[in-house]
Amino acid sequence: MQTGLRRTCEGCTLCCKVLRIDELAKPANQMCIHATAGGCAIHGSHPETCRVFFCLWIDDRSFGPEWKPDRSHFVMSRSASGKGLFLNVDIDTPDAWKAEPYYSALKRLASGARVGNYIAVSVGARCFAVFPEEDLEVCDLGPGCEIMVGYRDQPGARQPFAMVKVADGAIHTYNGQVYRN
Repeated sequence: MQTGLRRTCEGCTLCCKVLRIDELAKPANQMCIHATAGGCAIHGSHPETCRVFFCLWIDDRSFGPEWKPDRSHFVMSRSASGKGLFLNVDIDTPDAWKAEPYYSALKRLASGARVGNYIAVSVGARCFAVFPEEDLEVCDLGPGCEIMVGYRDQPGARQPFAMVKVADGAIHTYNGQVYRN
């Protein structure tokens, strides 16, 4: 992250649309009733989910102005562990993350990721784990879900895989793996 002055939302309220806010019974991909052109009408008494959310575009100046959520049509954030990069895509522009300059940059970020790091893209009920070689569609990453990614060695190549542990403890595995309850 580059140092310097922290950016501001500057009129962007995309997080108020794409994020799910359980405390307000607000589903993902529906504009929050408290969102206004000037920001949050209940700022200061807004829910914990909103207070702890950090937009990566605001916090990381290595992402240029084209990455601002109201321009890119997705909101980026880090996982609690810091290993994951999440993109919550505006459902009205579901392929925004595949547009340039974003897609090639995401592929470069994925190729530089250390073992255990991941990029997860949420588009409505669809979620993708992004690898340099391919994008694996995985189950919806709801509350309490954990995603694990990596590579399996195959004869002559490495094969990407993703596993999602859902809230009830079930494990969903992808790309040659087995689904287990």
